[in-house]
Amino acid sequence: MSTNAANDRRNDEPNALLDCDFASEPLSLFEEYMLTDNSPQYRMEPAIYLYFRGTLNREVARRTFHEVLKRHPFLRSRVEKRRGRFFWVPSETPPEVLFVDYDLNPKDVFNESDCPRLRPIKIFVEPGFRIYYIESKRENWTRLVLQFHHSVADGIGMLQALDEWLTLYAREVGDVSRDTTLPELNQAALAERRRIGWKLRSYLRNYCHTGRTTRQYLLCLPRPLVSVGAFNDVEPENDSPYMATTKLSRAETTAYLRRAKTIGATVNDALLADCFRAIDKWLTDVMHDEKNGRMRVMAPINMRTANNLRAPLSNVVSTVFIDRSRRKSSVPGDSLLKSVVSEMQWVKKKDQRYVFLLILRILRCIPGSLKLVLRSSACRSTCVLSNLGRVLEASSTRKDENGRVVLGDATLERVEAEAPIRYKTALSVVGLTYAGELNLCVHYDSRLITNDQAREFARIYRELLL
Repeated sequence: MSTNAANDRRNDEPNALLDCDFASEPLSLFEEYMLTDNSPQYRMEPAIYLYFRGTLNREVARRTFHEVLKRHPFLRSRVEKRRGRFFWVPSETPPEVLFVDYDLNPKDVFNESDCPRLRPIKIFVEPGFRIYYIESKRENWTRLVLQFHHSVADGIGMLQALDEWLTLYAREVGDVSRDTTLPELNQAALAERRRIGWKLRSYLRNYCHTGRTTRQYLLCLPRPLVSVGAFNDVEPENDSPYMATTKLSRAETTAYLRRAKTIGATVNDALLADCFRAIDKWLTDVMHDEKNGRMRVMAPINMRTANNLRAPLSNVVSTVFIDRSRRKSSVPGDSLLKSVVSEMQWVKKKDQRYVFLLILRILRCIPGSLKLVLRSSACRSTCVLSNLGRVLEASSTRKDENGRVVLGDATLERVEAEAPIRYKTALSVVGLTYAGELNLCVHYDSRLITNDQAREFARIYRELLL
């Protein structure tokens, strides 16, 4: 995004923001994985996008943003490497809050997919969090973008910070009582995120199942969506995120959830099954690709327990990998969904959500092996699917008759989110439900997939949900 006169950059914040609650904190397994997976070509920098009808009070927004930053140490930390290990340390500079006046230079703000141009985060020299406040008084709208390095937090953690900011802003403008307070956070609970894993007894009990999952991930490689050459560290940096989005109406969302529930499926199960179907149909109808092969969807799993509920935001997450052949994905009826439901129940019953963290722990013990695996020519997943659930449903802010958040004279019309893409993983999908409407946010590699092709994928996915 341009740094010309259209931007009002405000970094003159109180020194108190520079005081973290720890001198240094080791990165967890998942945080180190995201740090290693990051590159100029494939940035591990997801974002949450807020679309307001109306404008906000800029000074109140800035002040309440920094109240949230004070509560969450990782938002104001950078990474430092010491003797082969990585640590969170207090950043010498606070996170940026960039104010952008769209009316002054509209052509420089958004890319071809109507997504804001976001600068890379340099996590070793600056905090892994940045806020874009984009405003058009002429057209009476505001867009807020919460950009963060995935080493800092997962999507659930960032939604926690978002809800806090909305509450603080609503309190400042009188939408909620001045007595409204945020829950107390336990800074010491941050260490719990590094203790996620198996006890020896649990590992031995599930040994056979764990071996199957490990072999599947390391040896049974899936096909990529589109052909791509070898990873090249000297390729140009990836442009800002490109997205194609679609959504179901409230009535369509209710009907979709009802259908899934009738066969004992969760929303996540249903979205996974329909993701395989969408990939298969898109490859056939749009890419004219009839080749069979193993398809793999990477699905993040929330690992929060009672010990993490009062912790500042961080990564408390693992991931599972669900495989299906194209042949099985194209079978009509509910057989695909039922097989996904059965596999996800097996994942939970046999604790297979811990296996990815176990693999990361083993790779960490062999210097350089994690980077070697991530930079190899192998495709590790065909697509990513992250379901963030019902967003802001429990928020204490004022809402209109449709369940949309209202801040002063501005209404939060839409919430979108973006999950990172990777080498040979050219598509990621985030599902979230806001104000009773299921949104699908497709992030795609614009170097391999055109805008029209991505919009067709979103359209096909939506049609399969109906």
